[in-house]
Amino acid sequence: MSRTRLFRNPAHRQSIGDAHVNEATAAMAKTQIASVSLLTRYSTSREETLRMLFRDDDLAKLEQVRGMVKTSGDVRTYDIGPYATLSIDFAGALVPAIEPSRLYLSSQLIRAPSLLTYVAEVRAVHDRFEEVKAVLRWLNHYATPGAIRYYWPMAMKLCPKSTIWRDLQDVPSRYIEPPHVGDWTQSLKDAAATVTGSLMMPSDTKPRDRKNMWLTFAPRVVSLSDDSKYSTDQMSYNI
Repeated sequence: MSRTRLFRNPAHRQSIGDAHVNEATAAMAKTQIASVSLLTRYSTSREETLRMLFRDDDLAKLEQVRGMVKTSGDVRTYDIGPYATLSIDFAGALVPAIEPSRLYLSSQLIRAPSLLTYVAEVRAVHDRFEEVKAVLRWLNHYATPGAIRYYWPMAMKLCPKSTIWRDLQDVPSRYIEPPHVGDWTQSLKDAAATVTGSLMMPSDTKPRDRKNMWLTFAPRVVSLSDDSKYSTDQMSYNI
């Protein structure tokens, strides 16, 4: 197969089309949340989780003033890891809402293995799907239609309505190589595997309903090399 290494300025390129990519990433986000529901499990209650996060004497004192103290709102959010927060709704809890300044997780990690394991498991699923989004966005802005068809035909499944596929039903014999494509080789493979796995997910898989705890991962920059980086989206997952 022949190819040329010439590449034009990609500043305004939309090979697939931003609208199609945005639609695909929105759909992928829903699949992402459903996948977390399918692949991870946290059976620890809110009250048990609170004992992982705060001192016993703080909780004992707060239990004594329950019903006598009115806090501003019931939801509090706590930093529990890099780019990760845990939000807790204290409505109906045995204690009033506890301010983040009282968090004591770092000093009692031995009491929180189930929580930290769960966060790591959710993060792993989150990262895999964020990689899929990044690959699709990168191809849209930096690869020609022929290169997309050659390097990542999975894009045809994610963006089936894009007009570029009309003339690209077969793998092209010539295409323009995207810049720094070598930096993305592993991500292209991993993203394809993630999409394939998601297609085999049971059709009745649904996101968890919002109850009294949820995780949020903030946007972050993932560096593949000095020349290739991508940003993740903020995502929340009900526990």
